Amino acid sequence: GSGKTLAYLLPVLAALMTRNRVQGSKNCASPEALVLVPTRELAEQVFSDVQLLLRGTHLKALAVHGGVSLADQVLAIRGSAGGVDLLVATPGRLLQLVEQRRAVRLNRLGVLVVDEADRLMDLGMWPDLRRLLSQPGLPTARQTALVAASQLREHTPLAEAASELLRDALTIAVGDGSGTSGVVRQHVELVSDEQKLGRLLELLAPGAAGGPAVVFTRSLTRAEEVARYLSGRGISVAMLHSDLTQAQRDEAMQCFRFGVTSVLVATALASRGLNFPDVDLVVNYDVPASLSVYLHQVGRTGRGGRPGAATTLVTLSNRPSAPWLLDCLRRSGSPVPVWLEEMAAAA
Repeated sequence: GSGKTLAYLLPVLAALMTRNRVQGSKNCASPEALVLVPTRELAEQVFSDVQLLLRGTHLKALAVHGGVSLADQVLAIRGSAGGVDLLVATPGRLLQLVEQRRAVRLNRLGVLVVDEADRLMDLGMWPDLRRLLSQPGLPTARQTALVAASQLREHTPLAEAASELLRDALTIAVGDGSGTSGVVRQHVELVSDEQKLGRLLELLAPGAAGGPAVVFTRSLTRAEEVARYLSGRGISVAMLHSDLTQAQRDEAMQCFRFGVTSVLVATALASRGLNFPDVDLVVNYDVPASLSVYLHQVGRTGRGGRPGAATTLVTLSNRPSAPWLLDCLRRSGSPVPVWLEEMAAAA
């Protein structure tokens, strides 16, 4: 919603437009620009933006990621007459194409963008990234950008990666430091475990949510439980989690994006980077595992300056999370209930 993807795509594509284009090999892609992302869904979303921006230009781009046939992606690379200028990829699939199939070479790489870099580190993809950047022939004179929706903090995997990958780095921070958009109204409610499903149903009742809603849970099992409950009460639900096939995940996203379903029940898989511009309400059915995850989940509403609301259902077992939740609400100017202050003090 903040324009983060365009913020790096536009200058990268502008730079590619001004370069003397070198004809690529028919059997191997040698991109000048590479965008690495942590998930398949984000790869497709970024690639969709790239395609819109490349209309009417001579530049060519491809997306490669898991969940689809490796052989088909090799054929797409070899069928891209004139080569590939920009490649959008997930690290694991790119490694396969570089090392196993020899279908991609990084010998002409001039720009590397690691989008959702903090999430990529959280998912344990740093070894794959390191391996990619140790490939023979990789130019040392290149521009590298680490893009993240959360602030760079010391002693984190992202900070360690930045110190290793970046030289003479410039840090650009956008926002007021609260981590949330001012157009998102944040609320927390204290409930018992037995009350959660009923309260969720009230929040999603016709007229209450106002429009499409995303419900986040902390586990696949809980997501399935919530989806069954809502579906059994007449609410049209799509579900998104890592155990689904790529085709099932694509179908769930399309159904939600085009209004076939009004509610998306998801694990944290959908909290990073994915853009559903019309979401009016986010419900954290479970308190997220960390402040970073909370900020990303809340950020699925209030996209592009549209107003939105986020409600987090808190139980007494969530006491350890109370301090950071309290701090976040205060920073954003959201109402802070007395019970949360007391819970944070006792944590």
